[in-house]
Amino acid sequence: MNSPRSIDRLPGMADLYSAEIDRRDKLVRTLQESYELRGYQRVDTPLLEQTELFIRKSGGDLSSRLYGFKEPGGYEVSLRPEFTAPVLRFASKGRASEIPARYQYAGPVFRYPVTEPGGQTERGEFWQLGAELIGPNAPAADGEIIAMAMEGLALLDAPESVVKLGDVGMVWQALQPFGLSQRAILFMLNSIGDLRQAETEVHRVRKKARDMGLTGNQPTANGPPILQGGSDRAPALVESVLGEASNANSFFAGGSRSKEEIAERLARKLTRAEDPARFDAALDLLGKLASLNGPPAEVFDKAEDALKGAGQTTEPLENLMQVVEAAICEGVPREAIRLDLGLARGILYYTGVIFDAISAGRPVGGGGRYDGLTRALGAKQDLPSLGFAFNLHAISEVIPAGEIESKPEGSLVVARGREAAPAAAREAARLRQQGSRATLDFNARSDLETLRPTARSAGYASIVAVAADGAIQREDLL
Repeated sequence: MNSPRSIDRLPGMADLYSAEIDRRDKLVRTLQESYELRGYQRVDTPLLEQTELFIRKSGGDLSSRLYGFKEPGGYEVSLRPEFTAPVLRFASKGRASEIPARYQYAGPVFRYPVTEPGGQTERGEFWQLGAELIGPNAPAADGEIIAMAMEGLALLDAPESVVKLGDVGMVWQALQPFGLSQRAILFMLNSIGDLRQAETEVHRVRKKARDMGLTGNQPTANGPPILQGGSDRAPALVESVLGEASNANSFFAGGSRSKEEIAERLARKLTRAEDPARFDAALDLLGKLASLNGPPAEVFDKAEDALKGAGQTTEPLENLMQVVEAAICEGVPREAIRLDLGLARGILYYTGVIFDAISAGRPVGGGGRYDGLTRALGAKQDLPSLGFAFNLHAISEVIPAGEIESKPEGSLVVARGREAAPAAAREAARLRQQGSRATLDFNARSDLETLRPTARSAGYASIVAVAADGAIQREDLL
């Protein structure tokens, strides 16, 4: 008869030993105590949420990595992949009297692991610790959140800590004067990650736009399926999509336009081609902005030149300038701030300043402003909101082990022979009553030599050997 196969961990998951849990708990305590001094209340949200909470504004990257299923009650649910959307759901339900509100959280999140270019698989479960500030719309609020991230890294002695700032709102504002459609602007925003790589990427992005039918007279065969075949076919396709999405009679009941009229209007929008000259001018400006990164003064000078060269004022830069100064006023060293106007995000709900917290050259957390997310999640009003989160696993990997290792404590209590077992048990109980960690070793030992390495590796500060007559011999292991 064959032995049953071994059941291994799922990809990207990890088993943790006591020392690793102690390190994580120390990180959490250190950061949460600091953020409580700023008035951030600790909250928690369910591990399981309706899937729709995470897909309304998250974008394809996060949505494709959900651990989702249908639960017995019929709901489509997912393990939470992040905290922001659940905290915003929580904050927008009957808690308006607490606005502006400050919340902090810590706990596990789940994202289906992907393999990085180097072949390393990301973790599918990791702990996030972060904070959300709900209500203020001022640059000073952005400065507070950025300062909290940097204060946390300083408290943990994270090496070579810097913060890298971008601004989605600035880019959006800079593109408005070109008179492009929202679809074209969203295409450009989604292309920032490519544009920041090199100037040659502008040509590739321009070609991609033409292949998609964004510019020129007609969409090409490589365009989206709904556009293939030309604009004559689009109304029927749109009408078909709308019909599948909802019962047509109830969906359009009471409207001022017929289903056919709405389909025709949507088709015109989908098949509208941008003016090539305006599109190219906007793309050229975005390419110049996306390639800028470095110290704030240097980046602002070059960004101003790029905007003026495109016939614009420098107004789009004003908010980011104010945020930088607010962060400095909050104590962030000027030399620790870098601007990266091509900073991109895989989560689409960001609307303003975004940032990455970096230690030893590695991103360990980040966040930004996401005004409008509360309404997207079903709230009656928009609440200006921003926040950040650390990946505690990433932080623990960049901090020197000695900085977060738990100090040896407590005693391993050993009976000197079987007759000494009752006395050893009494001594262990006495130490615990005094508030000391005391663990009883069940093996009666006369020789402690082989026990010392084991006790040290288990984190004990001493061995307490107890004889049958109650005599005690204490040996410090430090």
